[in-house]
Amino acid sequence: MKGCDAKTATVQKIERALVGYFSCIEDFTVLDRIELEEKRQQIRQDFEVQINLLSEKIKKLDGKEREVMSLYIDGELEFGNYRAMKKQLDGDRDFIRAEIAKLKASFNEDEEPSISKKDIITNFRENWENLNDIEKRQFLTKFVKKIVLVNKPIEGTNKGHTVITNVEFCGE
Repeated sequence: MKGCDAKTATVQKIERALVGYFSCIEDFTVLDRIELEEKRQQIRQDFEVQINLLSEKIKKLDGKEREVMSLYIDGELEFGNYRAMKKQLDGDRDFIRAEIAKLKASFNEDEEPSISKKDIITNFRENWENLNDIEKRQFLTKFVKKIVLVNKPIEGTNKGHTVITNVEFCGE
């Protein structure tokens, strides 16, 4: 495992670099809109897959019901057993239909993700200076997955210039 190359970077230097990094990011770039549309498309596809799987289950239950009815008509199944099996199949089908209705009710393809990259950056810019150290740590642990920083040494001293090269947000 590789060790940290920025061992001499202080918390204050990292914080200044983070503020500088966020101040250079545009609020909402074309790439963010493309990413948002890709996420919406993926959500739409996942929704359709779930609906199709549940619909297939209903078709299988319909087939089982025809099979059970055929067994009853042919005299291979008693009426009591037929009723119990039909009741079970109807209950299973109703449950699956309720699941489909719940999925359809909860699906909104125009809905944006609850916390977007834009929201994080905007809130960071507006509120960072007002947060105490504990709140800053909570913000970073909740919304930031990874910060890549480089501590560029200054010749002739044991100090360096800390620069953040990338920030990965949770959910990216």
